[in-house]
Amino acid sequence: MTWEQNIKEERKLAYMDGYDDAAREYARNLLNMKLGTTEQISQAVSLPLEEVLALKEELSHEAQPAR
Repeated sequence: MTWEQNIKEERKLAYMDGYDDAAREYARNLLNMKLGTTEQISQAVSLPLEEVLALKEELSHEAQPAR
């Protein structure tokens, strides 16, 4: 693989990482606003259902007061 190909691949990976971060943030916002089911949110933001369920679990733990 040439250095040009390496740079192109690194850019692609960085773009995908940024997209994944944005999709997770959108999913968190939708979950917080209670807009749709986890399945609908998964489809809307193109994240796996398991990931949306994990985000929902995280949010439920954040909402609980510390003891």
